[in-house]
Amino acid sequence: YPHARTEHERMIRKLLSRWTDGPVAAGLLLAFGCALAFAPDPFLFMIARAFLWQWALCALVIGAFAFFTRRWWSGAAAVLVAVLLAFPPQRTVQAEVTDRGEALVRVAQMNVFQPNDDHDEVIAAAIATNADVISFQEVSPIWASVLQQGLAARYPYHRLVARNNCYGIALFSRLPFLRVDVLPLQRRSMLCAEVATPAGPVRLLSVHATSPGSYGHYKERNAQLEELASVVNAS
Repeated sequence: YPHARTEHERMIRKLLSRWTDGPVAAGLLLAFGCALAFAPDPFLFMIARAFLWQWALCALVIGAFAFFTRRWWSGAAAVLVAVLLAFPPQRTVQAEVTDRGEALVRVAQMNVFQPNDDHDEVIAAAIATNADVISFQEVSPIWASVLQQGLAARYPYHRLVARNNCYGIALFSRLPFLRVDVLPLQRRSMLCAEVATPAGPVRLLSVHATSPGSYGHYKERNAQLEELASVVNAS
């Protein structure tokens, strides 16, 4: 019986060794890294991708430990994963834009970050854009007052929808508004404005979709984007 138990323990150690020091472990590490880098954007992968540099650091730690314990396959795979996650492939599709002459409206988009109290710095950054219209996100009542005091003289046309939940929005414009509507977007609000230009009205939408920090918010964000697409297509 002791001999059988020893053989059984030896088999278990051998099996664990295959999983931690061989092609199997290396393959699992590489599969994980490739999934993070190349997989589509379902909720879990999207959330995981928000922490790519942390994953890369973890992979480096795993690689260092693997090399220290002479697990060469695992170490090499972990280093490859770290490099892949530190320099992930570009996922943004750049639309081809044709230059058709001078721009009618120069637009800037800024997220003030609601807890931020560097009010003067944000106002200076907004003015430095030299934009005709500036869209702001995370506008709380405090930020609404700051923006009005700092920008109203340069941007006399403005509309604000202040919220304490990080989803307040605002538009400030040097060009006259022909109209500004506050439209519902699921549980959020968006601003739909028509700005007067020498060539005629230009329509602008100011939107802050739900941050997909949970699966419920992820579904809500997707529904908002689909609704927004319908609004744009109908325009």
